[in-house]
Amino acid sequence: MKKLIFVVFALVVVFFPAALYAASPELDVYIDQFRTARTTVMQLNVVNSVVESRLPDAQEFYLYAFGDLVRKYQNISGATELHAADEMAIVLARQLGQGKNEAAGSDLWRAQEMYKSGQVKRNLIEALGLIGDAEALPKIAQLLQDLNFQPHVADGDEESTTALGAIIALESYGDPVGYLPVYFASKGWYRGDIKRRAETALTKLKLEGDSSGPLLSIIEMPGYPYASKLQALQVIEGAGEIPDDSKSKVSVAALNEGWKYQSQSPRDRRDLASLRLLAINMITKYGTDDPAVYPLLEKSLNEGIFPDEQIGNGETRSSGITRGGAINALVKLKSDDSARILESSLTLLNTKRKDNNLVRNPVNDDYARTRVVIVALGNVGKSSSRTVLNGVISADWEGWIQNLARQSLRKLP
Repeated sequence: MKKLIFVVFALVVVFFPAALYAASPELDVYIDQFRTARTTVMQLNVVNSVVESRLPDAQEFYLYAFGDLVRKYQNISGATELHAADEMAIVLARQLGQGKNEAAGSDLWRAQEMYKSGQVKRNLIEALGLIGDAEALPKIAQLLQDLNFQPHVADGDEESTTALGAIIALESYGDPVGYLPVYFASKGWYRGDIKRRAETALTKLKLEGDSSGPLLSIIEMPGYPYASKLQALQVIEGAGEIPDDSKSKVSVAALNEGWKYQSQSPRDRRDLASLRLLAINMITKYGTDDPAVYPLLEKSLNEGIFPDEQIGNGETRSSGITRGGAINALVKLKSDDSARILESSLTLLNTKRKDNNLVRNPVNDDYARTRVVIVALGNVGKSSSRTVLNGVISADWEGWIQNLARQSLRKLP
């Protein structure tokens, strides 16, 4: 029954629009003028006249005129007519948005998909935000996210103008679903004024409570750039409202993600390494009881592309990421698995010492690794480490390294 009523109503709007406006003779005149106008330019003139007249019941006219434009847009041709169609869409979108005309939602989104002009799309999307159309909210969030991650294009292009409209619309919604797309827009390829506008919008889109779930989906979901995965992890680490146990869970997932992919691109490799390093530092800070962390930390210790990912030194890099290293995370966990991984590393180093095959350069310093591993084994404090620490002495290391081994031996039960 409801469907039948809707169909009848739609037919009335299309074929007998004047019946809806009988209460306003002045508006009836404008409706007749709009319906009998032979060109889009003439229709635009009628629309502008209605706007200037400030009629109190004009919203119904705007709704009808916009629906008519959307239905006929694909058949409009010629530069002058198409320009008029663009202008009319902008004028009507602004009026429908300011009037919070909820009935316009579906046509506004449909028009956004049809129009190519970034300026038109911006106004259509902003109108949806002003109306607060619930159905369009996730679509706008996805649209902005897609724009954030497309290849860079010249400033002032259609895409950046569309993105600005999405940022403003999501700010109007004030819904947390808009936080991530707007956040990434503030860090994205857009020109400075758009990124600053996104930063302003973020103040109204703050995540509340434990928001690690949607952020984790960015980290784990295929298709997102590695830099964006790193940004999502940085947001989680910096969010005071996210509990430590959630940060711990996310850190293990992020470390796994950091080892899932391989790339020949120096930038990608750097982003993946930074993702792993931040994840390792979070594991060191928050701990974890997830056994999946150990093979990941072992891989970082043995295969990490930066020394600070492997052994660390506790300093803070210019990026703000502490150079903690996988070894510090293993010490934090103080488990049998921690000891096993460290013992395996020191056994290999003892063998290299006996074979006179040690490496010492700025990227891979076996002496620095030996020192850190010996100290770490003492701090983990497992009796199983005695054998390999005694092996340091029998491998004829330098006296200062042997002294470190003796100090760690004294810490073991």
